[in-house]
Amino acid sequence: MGLFSGCKKGCFRLIPVVTLLFALVLIGGCSSGSADKSKKAEAEDNAPTVDNAVNQGKLHFDAGIQGMYEKKYDRAIEEFEKSLGYNPHSPSTLNNIGFAYYDKGDMDKAVEYHARALDNDPSFTNAYFGLALTLEGMGQKEGALKNWKEFLKRTEPGSKWAQKARKHIDKLEEAAK
Repeated sequence: MGLFSGCKKGCFRLIPVVTLLFALVLIGGCSSGSADKSKKAEAEDNAPTVDNAVNQGKLHFDAGIQGMYEKKYDRAIEEFEKSLGYNPHSPSTLNNIGFAYYDKGDMDKAVEYHARALDNDPSFTNAYFGLALTLEGMGQKEGALKNWKEFLKRTEPGSKWAQKARKHIDKLEEAAK
């Protein structure tokens, strides 16, 4: 597990940053000349920061969203995976990878990523939607129905998403009769 393995969303992986800062201290600590000290100060000014990691993670996430809009699912998955490098426990990123795999037709991978999103945050409502949709597409009616109902309990009543879930539930329950 990583340094911040208990983090949920908004928490970014800092191990590379900590390692780099530790290396800078070791290198800088071995020198005594003023030129070396100014190099050390310059290196510290250019060292990665938490804000930089957040920004990089967001840039990759946004590029993944763009790939989804353009229906370039492999590119979207690649960008979302890069975003996970900065925040490996992001349910939103994991869920979006699940939707990209769903759109590609790789239902097993879609289930895997929607389930990982829920493992990291069981209150992440959209993952229930993605998991229900995928399981229904795989013909796993019982699992789909369970997840549609869970989504419906957690989403805004009367929203278009609640209405969609209700239609899926009605269709599955009717087919079960």
